[in-house]
Amino acid sequence: NSLIQGNHADGEGGGLYLEDTDQFARGGTSHAILTRTPVVANTSPEGGGIQNEGVLVLNQSPVAGNKVGDCVDESPGTGCPSSP
Repeated sequence: NSLIQGNHADGEGGGLYLEDTDQFARGGTSHAILTRTPVVANTSPEGGGIQNEGVLVLNQSPVAGNKVGDCVDESPGTGCPSSP
C-alpha cells in the first residue's frame, strides 16, 4: 500500500521506470508488482505514470491522470492496462 504521485522525469517514467537491462531476455529483466498503489499526477515526455520495459503486475493499482501517458509498454515490456 503506497502512493506514487507528483513526480517528474525529464526522460522516461515520471512515476516509475522499469528499464530493460538485457535486450535479449524474454519479457524484459525488470519486474515490479504494485498492490494497492495508485500512480497518479506524474509527468514525463514518455510514460508519464509508468514507462515499462519489463514485467509489470498491477493489483488494485489505478494508473490515471499522468502526463504524457499513464502507462506505456515499450518492447519487450508487458503489463500495462490496455487503453479503452
